[in-house]
Amino acid sequence: MTRVPKTDLLDALAEAVFASVERADPGLPWAERLRITVRNLYGEFSRHLSVSKAVVGDQANPTSEAAQRPTEEVLEALFEAGFGGKAARQALIAVHGLVFGTLALATSEYTTPPRPAADGLEAFRPVVDPAWLPHFARLTALGDSDPAEDFERALDLLITGLVTAAPNGA
Repeated sequence: MTRVPKTDLLDALAEAVFASVERADPGLPWAERLRITVRNLYGEFSRHLSVSKAVVGDQANPTSEAAQRPTEEVLEALFEAGFGGKAARQALIAVHGLVFGTLALATSEYTTPPRPAADGLEAFRPVVDPAWLPHFARLTALGDSDPAEDFERALDLLITGLVTAAPNGA
């Protein structure tokens, strides 16, 4: 029997997910290509949450060209927008933070036993005193959210900010 290191298996799985991210039409404006690439990256990893957890937890770190292609496409759009080296790196951090941060929240595990019938912000409702935390209390009153809807809104905010900050504009 051949033994394969766990990291090699996780790298291969992550590479397959990265490689399956559908490419945006290169003829589209940079902001739209960026939006599509980020949405597709989120979509692929949201279908493979255990792989996203391995990437976020640094258990998988594929370095192949296929695995790096989505990042290259994000950077291509950012450089086209006029972001230079450091600014492009910072924008890439924001993009990856949105995608993988959102996925990390979706896959987080708690070290304490969950409270009965307490999901999402619902768990905070009994302990948030509106007199002390009025803004947090407003969120708990909303109930559970739709992660895909929240991601789309966050993506809109991120793209709007990048378009505003882009030296070459939209």
